[in-house]
Amino acid sequence: MKTFAMLLFSMTMLLPLIGLVGCETESSDQASVTITPNTATLAVGASQTFVATGWDGYTWALDDSSAGTLSTTTGDTTIYTAVTELGDTPQELKVSATSSSTSTTNGTTTTTATGTALITQPTSSTASSSSVAIAPLTVTVQSGGNTSFTAYGGDGAYSWSLSEGTAGSGTLAYSGSTATYTANTYTNAPDPSTVSVTSDGSSAAATITHQ
Repeated sequence: MKTFAMLLFSMTMLLPLIGLVGCETESSDQASVTITPNTATLAVGASQTFVATGWDGYTWALDDSSAGTLSTTTGDTTIYTAVTELGDTPQELKVSATSSSTSTTNGTTTTTATGTALITQPTSSTASSSSVAIAPLTVTVQSGGNTSFTAYGGDGAYSWSLSEGTAGSGTLAYSGSTATYTANTYTNAPDPSTVSVTSDGSSAAATITHQ
């Protein structure tokens, strides 16, 4: 009887330990996720590719989804596009990574880690006076179609120019901080064209692909 009581006591003490086997959680400080680049400054309409490294099973999220869009919320790469100006307040881009691995000895171990990047979307009044930006940076235009570009920063005086990849592919009309490119109807332009803007000694360029 005494032996049975000791056996029952031993089993009671072991039950909590058995419950721990097969389910382990590794804290985020034991794993690391890095976003490259970890900072970016974008004009409205501009895009930036971000890449996550250090783990797997990535999920992307924005601090303010009204300020920009993501091309995808899963995978190791996403493209962020600025939608509205944020002034001096940066947008926070977060990526979390969760991975589960199974071991015959310890069961399933779940690891979670988080990385962060900061995106600044200045207004034209807060943009650096020493640099000029153009948005969008890349665009595809149909035959006979048109697209508009906007310049930010610089000293407010903008000089626009067009470099045609294929002669006769399109024309550029501009006034102040905006420019409009119009592709010629039925144009055969296999090479992309470039729209450039210069202000206060700095320049920026956008690429146009024809379809």
